[in-house]
Amino acid sequence: MPECACGCGTIVRGTWSIGHNRKGVPPTNKRGFSEWNGYRYSYAPDHPHANSAGFVREHRLVIERRLGRLLTADEVVHHKNHNRADNSDDNLELMAKRDHDRLHTQIAVVCVECGQPHKARGLCGSCYGKFYRDGRAMPLAASRRSRWSKKAA
Repeated sequence: MPECACGCGTIVRGTWSIGHNRKGVPPTNKRGFSEWNGYRYSYAPDHPHANSAGFVREHRLVIERRLGRLLTADEVVHHKNHNRADNSDDNLELMAKRDHDRLHTQIAVVCVECGQPHKARGLCGSCYGKFYRDGRAMPLAASRRSRWSKKAA
């Protein structure tokens, strides 16, 4: 039987083992983890929540080891310093999904234009009226902005 082209020693039917790329190098670069969208993924193919390539988000594994059980569907791991790659035990907090969503919607509770506190996200009522009357693009709060958002005029 042939072995994987990357030299990992896995017996395969074709040329590469599942999850290895066509350059012959596993996506983890033999470090045991992968990074995507700021999150670190650990290789754990036997984990019930592993993706199709066998990777699980590392912060979930850290919390599961601390608790000694798997996380349920309504539990979310929150990074206290908002750095997705920092999976130290003191930086992670287990939260209910509802509480985590509520925490992140409270980030922008001041007007991004004048700085006055209000209960809506983005602009307060008076600044919204000014932007609407002038026909300018509405600025987004930093928590709502993405690289695809149009810049405010």
